[in-house]
Amino acid sequence: MSIPDCSFSSMHLALGLWAYLGTIYALQMSISPVVAPIMGVITAAFGGILRDLFFAKVPQSFMPSQLYAAAAAAGAIVYVLLWELGADSTISFLACFVSTFTIRITSVKFNIQSR
Repeated sequence: MSIPDCSFSSMHLALGLWAYLGTIYALQMSISPVVAPIMGVITAAFGGILRDLFFAKVPQSFMPSQLYAAAAAAGAIVYVLLWELGADSTISFLACFVSTFTIRITSVKFNIQSR
C-alpha cells in the first residue's frame, strides 16, 4: 500500500480555495458578478504561479496542462451563481471548493488537457 502524495492533493485543494477567495473578495467589493469569477481565476492562477516559482518549477499556467484555470473558472462561476440565488455562504463555498477540486482531479486522473 502506497502513501498518498499530500502535496499533490493539497495543491488541488489550494486551487479551489484561491478561486473562492478571489471571487468572494471581488463580490464584497461590489464588483459585477460577471467580473468576479475572472478575479477568482486570476487569484487562483497567480497563486499557482507563485507556488511553482517558489519550488523552482515552470509554472503550470504557462504550459498546456490538465484544466488548471478552467477548473478555477468553473468553481468561481458556481460560487457566483449560488451567491446570486441567495444560497448560504457556507454551501456556496463548499460547492465552489468541491467543484474546482473535482474538475482538477478528474482532469489529472484521466489526462484531460487544454490545448
